[in-house]
Amino acid sequence: MSTNEPGPQWLPPTHDAALVIVAESPQGSTQSLASRRTDRQPFRWNAGWTLLTVIVLVLALVAGFGGFKYRTDSRVDVAPGTTVDIGMAEFRVIRAIAEETSDPDRWQLTVLAEVRNLTEQPIGVIDFEYALGLGYTNSEGEFIAERSLSLDFLVNITDEKASPRYRIPPQTDVVPVIIHKYVNDGFDLDSEFVVFARPVVYRTNTVLNLSSEKVWATDLSRSVLWVYTPEIEVRRYEGY
Repeated sequence: MSTNEPGPQWLPPTHDAALVIVAESPQGSTQSLASRRTDRQPFRWNAGWTLLTVIVLVLALVAGFGGFKYRTDSRVDVAPGTTVDIGMAEFRVIRAIAEETSDPDRWQLTVLAEVRNLTEQPIGVIDFEYALGLGYTNSEGEFIAERSLSLDFLVNITDEKASPRYRIPPQTDVVPVIIHKYVNDGFDLDSEFVVFARPVVYRTNTVLNLSSEKVWATDLSRSVLWVYTPEIEVRRYEGY
């Protein structure tokens, strides 16, 4: 055997060369992995990706214009006891109560008010909870705006007893309501409540064109109403 024969030479692949790897299946047949790769379907843009893109853009726009928080640069201050139009009803604050609990940092804030449905549509508890919010000053002196409230219609304004009704028919007389909110960061006794009333309008849900059903939606042409309450009635906890 001659020892001068050149051995196998390995040349670096060029840019024009395609790498082909052969794999052996359990049955002994072979298939090029390159050919497998060419069988894959190319990415296709479908309606699902379009909807997702639109949702992301809408959320980005909302965040860019202040997010989901209450705006303070576009508001109208309303004196205590004033009747205001919030689109779906007239609204007037009657009383405000701050009640201390066994935990000195936990307070129940209550607003008693009257509403009158002057529209042609019934309005319910959920509709009011969407349109109203509550602002208060905590024990550290920080002003807090809350959107998550509990609201009930009342039998009458004096005994604070909740009514079993959940909706107000169109063109009704004055109906008393009670708004509750528990806070866990204390309450500044020298401060006052503010009821945020965000005017609404009855229209179709045009966002993303998801439904043709009409709903109560924020009236972007109007400012948020900062309705100040009368002097707060403070109820101290007596169980210490």
